[in-house]
Amino acid sequence: MQQITRTVKVKLLPEDSNLLSETMQAYTDACNWIANIAWERSLTNKVALHHEVYYLTRSLFKLSANLACSARDKVAEAVKSSLKRKGSKPYFSFTPIRYDVRTCTIKPDYCTLSTNGHRVRCSFALGNYQRSYLEDKSWEFGSADLVYRNKAFYLHLVLKKLIPSPNPPSQVIGVDLGVKNIAVTSTNKFFKAGRLNWRRNHYFRVRRSLQSKGTRGAKRVLRRLSDRENRFHRDALHCISKWLVRHAATYVSPVIVFEKLTHIRSRANFGRKGNRQVHSWGFAMLQDFVEYKALAQGISIGFVDARYTSQKCSRCGHTAKANRNGAIFKCKYCGFQLHSDLNASRCIALNFTQGYSPGVAVSVNDRLSPTPVG
Repeated sequence: MQQITRTVKVKLLPEDSNLLSETMQAYTDACNWIANIAWERSLTNKVALHHEVYYLTRSLFKLSANLACSARDKVAEAVKSSLKRKGSKPYFSFTPIRYDVRTCTIKPDYCTLSTNGHRVRCSFALGNYQRSYLEDKSWEFGSADLVYRNKAFYLHLVLKKLIPSPNPPSQVIGVDLGVKNIAVTSTNKFFKAGRLNWRRNHYFRVRRSLQSKGTRGAKRVLRRLSDRENRFHRDALHCISKWLVRHAATYVSPVIVFEKLTHIRSRANFGRKGNRQVHSWGFAMLQDFVEYKALAQGISIGFVDARYTSQKCSRCGHTAKANRNGAIFKCKYCGFQLHSDLNASRCIALNFTQGYSPGVAVSVNDRLSPTPVG
């Protein structure tokens, strides 16, 4: 058995929004006060920080015991992350409150939240998607963040469920990620990026034009545009991940294999425009989306080393930089010719197959006709 998690965002209709606002402000002030102490003393251990700030946090900001501990944990994690990347001291501005099963009670149509005063009952404004999770008894409540956005309160619920572990793979599906073709599978499925890249380039041109003006109105439009672009980006990646998982589900005991794309941005050298496109595409986010959707369907996920997958021949294994010329791959040793992204995806699948040895035979399908999608 393995555990999967989902984050479900629910809009709240609180009975006492003023008390929620006061609690969130007190929680924010407590986080900034604790951050000053943790930063000055380089305290990232939660137990050590607890002994330093717990009682004063409760007395100064009138927080309950659980909310005081929640603020302490949030600050410890933020300070630790900032010190690790050599950043600046964390600053919190009306920060979301982290709740757990003791401070938040979840019902099908409402919740109750701990505050500085009494517990506040908040009705849910549910859509079909949110309701499907809350009414499914197999999902268990883990934690939640109370967020204030656009003059409304939202609860980001983290739900958990145990599912059976995936079966040993019998079909390997290698996936090569790119800019012109967002994803190409070793089973000859092409997910093209023409329309998506046009839309992203459109956002880039509009953003550049607004930035050159620098007026107050332009900055206001930029903020709205940024939110819209982020929603578009995430929605596009969600759609692609659904396509990939749905395609993999047509095979028996499949495993979806990606390249390990660590430091891809530092390795990218595709010219000014190409580098901008590579840097702006969320390859890691796409892999995360595919991974959690695949696991929910009982499909395994694998990763292989990304080195030389675009230069290696998927038929004879000969590796040379001259094998690839743009979108065409032609092996200098055996003469095998194929679309370069499709060849790379098959190399990814083969690399995984050669490194997989639990006594189960796995296959790589290379006899299908390419099928464009998107």
